[in-house]
Formats: sequence, C-alpha cells, structure tokens
Amino acid sequence: MKPFKGWYFLLFAITCVFGVLLLNEWVAVSAPAAGYCPADAQFIITSSDFGYFWTLLYLSDAGLALRHEVPLPLKDWELVVRHETGIRPTPIRWRVWLGRNLVASKSSEGFGICVYPGVLLRALELGRRLATSLSLDSNDSVDMFGNYYYAWHNGYLIVSRFKSFVLAVQRGNEIPKKGLPDRTAIEIRYTGEPAWNVTLYAKNGLPYQGVVQARLVPATGPLTLVHACPERPLLSVNTSCWANLQFLRNVGKILIFKDDWRSLLGESWCHLLGKWQLGQIQPNWDVGVTELAFFVPSVDITDGVPVPNMALVLRSPRRVFGEHPLKSLVSDGIVLPMEWEGSPGVIAPLFGDRLALCLGQFDRDWYLASSEKTMARLVGNLKRNTLLETDLLVELYYEQLGTLLQSVMEAWADAQFIPGKNAEELRADLTPWLAGMKRLGRFRLSAKARGSETAIDGFLAECSIAE
Repeated sequence: MKPFKGWYFLLFAITCVFGVLLLNEWVAVSAPAAGYCPADAQFIITSSDFGYFWTLLYLSDAGLALRHEVPLPLKDWELVVRHETGIRPTPIRWRVWLGRNLVASKSSEGFGICVYPGVLLRALELGRRLATSLSLDSNDSVDMFGNYYYAWHNGYLIVSRFKSFVLAVQRGNEIPKKGLPDRTAIEIRYTGEPAWNVTLYAKNGLPYQGVVQARLVPATGPLTLVHACPERPLLSVNTSCWANLQFLRNVGKILIFKDDWRSLLGESWCHLLGKWQLGQIQPNWDVGVTELAFFVPSVDITDGVPVPNMALVLRSPRRVFGEHPLKSLVSDGIVLPMEWEGSPGVIAPLFGDRLALCLGQFDRDWYLASSEKTMARLVGNLKRNTLLETDLLVELYYEQLGTLLQSVMEAWADAQFIPGKNAEELRADLTPWLAGMKRLGRFRLSAKARGSETAIDGFLAECSIAE
C-alpha cells in the first residue's frame, strides 16, 4: 500500500506556517527602541509585550470577577474596531499583527499608538501598496485605513484618528527600549505638574507602584486610625497632617478636576456653600494634631440627590480639652449644644437632618461629622487596629461604591434623567457593570515621603477582601 502523499504536503504547509510565525516574531522582537511619542506628550503608556499583558489581565482575579458579570467587557470597542478595520481585536491577534512593544500617548494633537509589527503586517502593507499603486516608499508618508490615519517611521507603525498626532509622533521623541517594564506590566507616565509614573502589574489584585514628584510631610510615627471606622466605609483617607491632603488634590486634579475644586462641586454646590455662610478656618488650626482620618461611611440619596455622610477625626497625642479647632466654621450660624458619650459638642443645621455639621470631642480625638447619626456612630466607637507605617493611605471599597451607583441609577432611571434611555435600557446597560464592580474588592493607595518625591504603591482591585 502506497503512503498517502497528502501527508507530505500537510507537513510542508505546517512547517511553512511555523516558519512564517517564527520570522514574524523575530522581526517583532528586534525593535531597536520601544517606540515614539510626541514631544509634548502628557500621558505615555508603554509595554514590552502588550498582547501578553492583555491576556494576563483577563486571567487575573479582577478580570475574572468582572467577566463573571460582563462576559465581554470590551465588546463595544471590539465591534467598533471590527467595523472600521475588518478585524476584531484580541490579545493573540494583537501579538501576531502588531508585535510586542506598545507606546500609547496623548498630547495636544490627540491620542494614538506606536508599535513595531512583525513581517506579516509589513508584507500585507506592501501588497496593499502594490495593489493600489501607492508609493512603495512608505516611510513618513501619512495614509488612511478606514477612519484611522497611519504612517511608518523608521520601521515603526503610528496609528491615530488624528492626522496631526501622526505627524507629531514622526517628529517626536524616541523612547528607549531599556526602560520598558517586564512582560507582566505596563508603565503609565504623566509629564505635567506634578509628574508621576506608575507601573501596573496584570496579577491578582492588580498591584501597582510608582513615584510622584510631590512632597509629603513624613509622619512622626505609625498611623493609628487605619480601619478605625466602626463600619466599612465607602472611602477612607488616613494621613499624619492636613497639609498632606494637598498631595491628593494635586493628583486628583490630573485625573478628575479640570480647573479647581469649584469645577467638581459645580455652581449649585458653590451657591449652597455661600448660603450656609460657613466661617473661615483659623490659621494654624491643626497645631497639635498628629494624625487625621477622613471617612465617607455612606451616601444618602433621598429624592435622587446624593448627600455624602462624612466624618473627620483629628487625633492628638494626649486627651483634648477646650474649644474645637474647627469651631470657626459654624461660629456665624445657628448652633445647638449637644453631647456625645458625655463629652460636649455642637450641631449646626445646614440642610435639615440630612446635612448638619457636628463638632465634638472624646478622649484624644476631635470629631467633625456631616450628620448627627454619623457622629453618634463614631464617637467612642472607633476600632483599635494594628499600627501602619506609612504617611498617607487611601482606600475605596467597590462593593459600597457599586451599591451607591446602583441606587443612583435606579432613582435616575425612574426619573428618566438620562436622555435617549428609558428605565429598562438604562438598567440593562449598567446593572451587569455595577454587579461586576461589587466583586472587585478594594482600591488601595499607600504613599511614603522620600525626600522631594513620594513613593506610592497599592492595589487597583484587591478582590481578596471581597471574599
């Protein structure tokens, strides 16, 4: 019986495929640099193997937790890219067509990416140019594919929706390959003020570490109010002094604020603050305070208007006496005497029972709360926890945040606050995402003073605490 000659052809075809893939990979890893970005880039994201990072991100506990509720979290983006390019993006397709290195950046010209593809995409581009009578010399010429502008520059492919961005990258800066993070991570850099860089790892908890070019006031000892809130709060901030909150303001201004704090509060809140006629905080009011803790235990959304229940605890090295250091806030309004745990205090009504500034004291702590109920829960009921050696700690709990957003969504859906969406559509769109958010555990940021800069680390989604 003669052997089936088709096996020889199949073996030859498999060998050719593997050979092409190996050649494709060899070209991709031979990139002499990480890539290019505009000279005025504000945000720069770099990766030494983005397809691998993407895969690990999906397989991390945070990725699995989110996909338990939202099986295809990138579906909308994938569909857009598929309609515009004909290819649905996946980690393996990214690796095969676009190579390993990634430089994504944002500047005044827009946003885009720079990659170093393997031989497959280069051959496809050559065939396209031959078929369409385009110039074979593609270096630095800007062409279009679908809704995207692209250009080749020194062997690198630049892609963006903005032609000006592509041109800016061509005359921009080269990013050395030596500084790339390992395969399991990406690095995010901000070049403004204050400048910072963070390396995010695609591991369980999504740990990160980095440096911010801003000063923190070092603590004189370990923080003692960490996790002191009697109930798990939505948000907690612990630090050694009031001045360190400026650090959070500077970082928050980059990520949230567009101008100053008024842009976040909005004109309506600023109007209310004026109506309440709160007094000015006195200079050096925090002399003698060695630690402070800020809590947001919950948010009242009665009538669909979110009013946070907040509390501030100021700790001194010895038992406190005399006038509250923040009493000047309510000195010009209506003040009612009150007592908590046998210690004197005052209440200044601002917005009925939902918002009333409460000032009190107990043992070594001064208290300020936004409602009497919050004050009553805190005074004399703070937990004693293990001491923590850090200068600033921020924790956000996703379960509480998801529950809050779910309640807001329900109220807004019933009131039809979102144009173009009825209540059923809004719930169908957002409910799976909010359920996924509740599974993500906790965001944690720890900061430590290091001379003229600040070292930070933590977890983006510490799912283990949600179990």
